[in-house]
Order: sequence, then structure tokens, then C-alpha cells
Amino acid sequence: MKYSRVLIAGDFNFPGIDWSSWTTKSDHNSTEFKFIECIRNCYMHQHVTSPTRGRGTNKPSVLDRVLTDTEEAVEDVDIKSPLSSSDHSTLLIELVCELEPRKRGTARYLYNKADFDSMRADLDIDWEKLLGDNKDIEEQWSTCIDIIQQSMKKHIPQSKCHSSKKKTKNFTTPLDEKALSKLKKKHQLWKRYLNTKNGEIYIEYCRTRNQVRRITRKAIKDFERSIAKQSKSNSKKVWAYVHSKRKTRSGIADLIDLDSLDEAASPTLATTDLARAEVLNRFYSSVFTVEQDDGPIFPPKNLKHPLGQIEIIPEVVKKKLANLNVSKSPGPDGVQPRLLKELNSVLSLPLSIIFNTSLESMKLPEEWKNANVTAIFKKGKRNLPENYRPVSLTSIVCKMMESIIHDFLISHMLRNSLFTDKQYGFISGRSTTLQLITVLDEWTSIIDDWGYIDAIYCDFQKAFDKVPHKRLTHKLEGYGVKVDENSRVYLFADDTKLYRRIDSKDDCDKLHKDLSALQSWSKDWLLKFHPDKCKSMRIGGSSIDNFTYKMGENGEHHLEKVEDEKDIGVVIDEKLTFEKHMFEKIYKANGIMGLIRRTFEYMGPILS
Repeated sequence: MKYSRVLIAGDFNFPGIDWSSWTTKSDHNSTEFKFIECIRNCYMHQHVTSPTRGRGTNKPSVLDRVLTDTEEAVEDVDIKSPLSSSDHSTLLIELVCELEPRKRGTARYLYNKADFDSMRADLDIDWEKLLGDNKDIEEQWSTCIDIIQQSMKKHIPQSKCHSSKKKTKNFTTPLDEKALSKLKKKHQLWKRYLNTKNGEIYIEYCRTRNQVRRITRKAIKDFERSIAKQSKSNSKKVWAYVHSKRKTRSGIADLIDLDSLDEAASPTLATTDLARAEVLNRFYSSVFTVEQDDGPIFPPKNLKHPLGQIEIIPEVVKKKLANLNVSKSPGPDGVQPRLLKELNSVLSLPLSIIFNTSLESMKLPEEWKNANVTAIFKKGKRNLPENYRPVSLTSIVCKMMESIIHDFLISHMLRNSLFTDKQYGFISGRSTTLQLITVLDEWTSIIDDWGYIDAIYCDFQKAFDKVPHKRLTHKLEGYGVKVDENSRVYLFADDTKLYRRIDSKDDCDKLHKDLSALQSWSKDWLLKFHPDKCKSMRIGGSSIDNFTYKMGENGEHHLEKVEDEKDIGVVIDEKLTFEKHMFEKIYKANGIMGLIRRTFEYMGPILS
């Protein structure tokens, strides 16, 4: 019998298993190792992360486990005090027992059936005249988007609207006329049998039913094979099919309203979509940085090649349009990248005019300032708003202009040699992966030379939300980039690491001095670190000197010493074995395999 859900809970009595890495120190013949392999082969997820048993002065252990076949099946596991004289904690498991019906909105454009040739003819007009006559940026964008939308309505068919009250499937297995005819015949024979109770009709019905079953099974197999073949060229369709077959969906849980914590004994829960959105909006707004001054002095650089007025020409816009990723989602304006890419030859001129007007006036169309904000769960308690990261979808056209300006700024910085050789990321040929390779090469050389390294991993508090714009624009002006006082810069990075070869305690003192200088810099530039998330790690040696690195105004916070830390997606351990990183990737790959196994009904050669 095939169950839609599987949950296994109880005392498994395996204290030696490290569930953070799904490993055990026992050998491969041990029961613990075989249990891990069994759970992994069954594609199960484990939900308990804190100790569940404690006795006297013994170290608390994690013996009680909650296993499910899908990660989204459990909303939360709360560990309560034991019942009666038991030394095992009580587990309060919150399950997701219903699949929330999908809501289908308004009709959508079917771009695969669009007549782009006719649209190009519609849009091959005198844009300079239409967007001229001293029109401001708002009028120019409104004129341009209105003409585009009129052409879309004429030449792109739309899908039919579906009622939001009924649950609808995203994918329907396509059947040919023969299959549909057999299916219709099966229903007719069944109705005839119910009316007549004739045995011969029932035999004919059974024969037709079996034929329909064979046909539909083959159709499903062919359909799934066609989706699997597109896994590299169109992965978005594959994942859409996977999500359509899920029994549960990981959305936003009922959120605790943080404003209610000071007013009531029990917190208020936001249970509706509107209430959740308001709670998240208040939290995201609360972390913005308010600058009371202009910040520290940043003297201007001596530039051999000053940055002149940026002028965006149609050829540059056309190249950007032609290279757009058509799988990206549009912003609130609804302009799809597929549309822009197909019409690059006729839209490059009007968009270049709009971009230049925006640069000259230092203004953006109001529509470009809007964003569709999606809250993505990170980790921790699902009912806390701080555990959701905001992801904003803005206008594709606006992001394209940002990309063009970015190219100008990078070119300016490179021409004047303004980047340090320690700069990685956001620069062609100097990726974050190269940074990791460079650092690891240096670290392994130190270890080969019988040395060891102290590394301090620092994490900024809400860096993407707390960017101090006045200070950032002040620094840009020091690099020769004139920025209007009302402008905002959004691109930022949120973590850093500090390290040094350690041969004596004096080296530790020097590294600690560097850490203090980094803290002073972060205070001046209003980019504070999160001390609880900053860690120290000794690589290639032992911590026999017991040196502790400190942070805070008066050094009151002792940095946690860790055995491993994630660095740009790679788990770095103190011995540079990468074992935990490999186990983490195995666990992730196994989860994807389980998802595929639960989604696809037939595992043929294409899928196995």
C-alpha cells in the first residue's frame, strides 16, 4: 500500500549519531552506521536538533527522533519537560496535515504562442518623437509601456482564468485522440452497466478499462521522460512539476507579532496573509539604519581617468536585452524577460532614451520603485519573522539599467586601479570561488611549513537591510563617482574573515588588534557585527595556548571557538579534511534524489 505521508517517532537509543552531519564514529558494521544508511536510502528527514534526555550530571543526549518522508511535513518540534519521573523530554510535534489549495490569479500571457514578428512591426516606430518634447521620466515610461502592452494584447494569447476556490493542477498528462476516445468509451460502458447490470457489458468495460490503464501509464511515462530530458535546458519546468506533486508546501507560518510581546502576556499570532505581511513589513522596516551624521572623512582619490557623464547608447542596451535570462521572473510591471529579449531590436532605442533621461534627472519611474517581496524561510523557528529573508523582485528593465551602470563603474574603478588585490566578487575574473582557492592555497602552505592559522569569521547585522547610504555615497564620491543625495545603492556583501599565521602568542595579539581595528571601522561606518554569529577557528594546530578573541565595546563578548564554519558555501574544518562538507553535500543530494523518487512514477533509463 502506498501511503501519502510517513512519520516515525520514538526513542531510537543511538547517542553516537551526529545528526548535523549524519555521521557516527562507529565503524561500518555498527548498528548506528547501518541505521543512518537505512534512513538515507529511504530518503527520510530528521527534525529533532536539541537534546531530549538528561540524567544527573551526565551529558544530555539526543535519543528521541522524529523522521518523515518530506521535510515540510513537520512545522515545528517543541521540546517540553518530561512526564512524571521519566528522564526523556516530551516532544510536541506540529504537523502540516493539509495541502493548501493553489490560488490561480488573473489570466497569463502564453509567450510560447506569441506572434513576435507582428509585435516587432508594431514597435518599429519613431520613438524619438514619441518620447521627446521634454517629457519627464514618468511620461516617457508610461508612453513606452502602454504601447508595449497594447501590442501584447493584440499578438499574445492569454490563458483562461481558473476559479481560486478549486484546487487545480499545474500539469495534466497529455492524451492523444485515441486515448481520449478509449477514456470516453470506458465511462459510457460503466454507465450502461449500471443501468442494465449486463455481464457482457461489464466484461467489455473491464477490457476497455485495462486498455485505458495501459495507455495512460504509457502517456505518463512519456510525459515524465520528456520533462526529465529538459532538466538541463529548462530546469524551471522540472521543478515546477516537482512542486506540483508535493503533498505539502513550505509557505509562511503563523507569525508572532513582535509588537504584541510588550503589551500582552501571550503574544498575538498573525494568521491571515494580510496580517503576516504586516508583521513582516514592520520587522523589515525596523532594521533600517538611521544616520545621524555624515560619517568619517574619506579623502578623494587622485584619478588619472576621471569618470565623465554616463551616456547609454542603443547598442549597449540591445546587447543587454539579447543576453537576458528568459527564466527569470518579472517585477510588478509584469514585463517578462522573454518579451524583452525577443524584441531587443525595436526596444533598444526607446529604453536607451528612458535610461538617459533617468540619469540626467536623477529620478526613476514610480513603477520601478515597487517590488514583489517574498519572504524565504532561513532556519530556526518558523513563527518568528526574523527567520525569514526578504527577496525582492523588481522591474527587469530597471535591473538592466543597473547592470549597465555597474559596468561603467567597474570599468572606471579598474582604469584607475582603485580595487585592492584582496577584492573578490562583482569583478570579472575574480570570483568568490577564486578567493576561496587563493586562501586555501595559502593555508595549506602554512600547514606544510609546520605552522597553523587562526581564522575569525565575522557576520554583519542585517547587512543588506542596514546599508548606511550616506556613508556609501560619500565613499563613492571619494572614488570619483558623483552621487545625488537622494540616490540609493543596494548591492552589498554581508560577511568577511580575518586570519593570520600563528607562531606565538604575539601573533594572536596582533590578530586581535586587527579585529579591534575592524570593529572600530564597522562602528564608524554603521555596519555593526553580530557578535553571537562571529566565530574563531584554529586551523592545522591545537588551541593549547587557550587564547580567546573578544568583541564588543569593552571586549565583553568572547568569540565562540568552533571546529568548522561555512565559508562561501563550503564547510571549512580545523583540519581541512572537508569531511563535513562532503557529508552535507551527500545529504543534500540524497534529499533531491528522494524528491525525484517521490515525484516521478516511472524510473526508466532517462531517470535512473
